[in-house]
Amino acid sequence: MNSEIVSVGTEILLGEVVNTNASYLSERLAELGINCFYHTVVGDNRERMKLTIKKALNRSDLIILTGGLGPTYDDITKELVSEVMDEPLVFDENILKEIKNMFIKTGRIMTENNKRQAYVFENGYILKNHKGTAPGLILEKNDKVIILLPGPPKELIPMFEEQVFPYLMRFNDLTLRSKHVYLHGIGESQVESMFKEIMEEYTNPTLATYSDENGLYLRITASGQSEYECFEKIDSLIKVIKRQLTDYIYSVDIPKLEDAFKSKVPSGFRLFVFESNTDGRLLHRLSDVMVEGRYLKKINEEKRMILMLEGMLDQYDMLVGLMRLESGSFLYSIRYQDHKIVEEVDFDRGYRNDESEIYRRATSHVIKAMFDLVVI
Repeated sequence: MNSEIVSVGTEILLGEVVNTNASYLSERLAELGINCFYHTVVGDNRERMKLTIKKALNRSDLIILTGGLGPTYDDITKELVSEVMDEPLVFDENILKEIKNMFIKTGRIMTENNKRQAYVFENGYILKNHKGTAPGLILEKNDKVIILLPGPPKELIPMFEEQVFPYLMRFNDLTLRSKHVYLHGIGESQVESMFKEIMEEYTNPTLATYSDENGLYLRITASGQSEYECFEKIDSLIKVIKRQLTDYIYSVDIPKLEDAFKSKVPSGFRLFVFESNTDGRLLHRLSDVMVEGRYLKKINEEKRMILMLEGMLDQYDMLVGLMRLESGSFLYSIRYQDHKIVEEVDFDRGYRNDESEIYRRATSHVIKAMFDLVVI
């Protein structure tokens, strides 16, 4: 089954609302083994909405529309689906009672236009809305499935979880699962060249590179008759990836480097972090695992930092120092058991006008070095 998500609302097109519904629904559809090939956003315009719905019906088996089910004049999703599908709308007294009860429960006055929400498809299914007034609807007709969901996430998500997800389970016997391998210290183009053949030829599992605020990662996705079968295929490919990328991998399914580091240190691990002229970025990222830290706005003597840390060896399991030098480069020092690292690195290249990115790259470099030491 191929699906499409149509998000209705001029406010999305104007950037006034972030469309989190589409990403949520795509993720849940993937877990059901239902392919989602299109995301569409359309404003509250009658003709454009009708054209969008018709186009979706021509290319997809399952269409999920979000938004436009409320009581106001521009909430026309239900009416347009009725027209396009030639499916009558009928008034449901039970729905009206539930709407009235919701207004009473929340201490609000119900206006006449709210009765519009009580119209449902004559031959469809009704989805109860326990968080709002607009019910969701399902229509199966002409070998198509159309699902209408309210726009507010606080209404859409519980409705989907409790009613739509179980409904959709009967349409696909396959399960789809993914794992993410997170990397640091290697570029996307280099990774892609190493695994180009797998990315082009493998269909189950599939492999693709992505990047986000945490950096670069590989997504491995597999389909199968069960979750166990999916993860067997995924784990087999991860073994191949690890053989070639051992030095760059810091986790599977743990996006943040600092969380991956935390997962590797024992309970009661004693860490001291010293920073100078860095805005305290490393201290902030390691706050969940750090026992103690110190930040000085500026210190001019690099040796002073290193000597200070060496003088504290008996008190902590790991000592870390990071400072930004007047040249703009970073000096860091790590002492752990018999290991000592002192390195100066320049992270300005290509990011001279993006201080936040420079600090992210510098602190990620240090945390990855810390991670490598504790997993030796």
